[in-house]
Amino acid sequence: MTDQRTDEMTADLPEGTDTVIEGAASTGEDSAENTTAREDSERGLVERIRGGREQLSNQAGERARGLVTQGLDRNCANSHRNM
Repeated sequence: MTDQRTDEMTADLPEGTDTVIEGAASTGEDSAENTTAREDSERGLVERIRGGREQLSNQAGERARGLVTQGLDRNCANSHRNM
């Protein structure tokens, strides 16, 4: 393996590109402000998912009840015809 810092084939970096700009890269340390913002964002996402799940569950229940009612109505109509 070749060490790129000492490799003759590696071009020198342009002037000023060897400086790290604070905040431009993650250092693995989160500030309290960033942590709070991320937690709020995650909490909002969780609430949206829960709300969507409840809405889908309610729609599925309504649909199932409608199909059962429709089936009962047809069954009742057919049994009256057969009498």
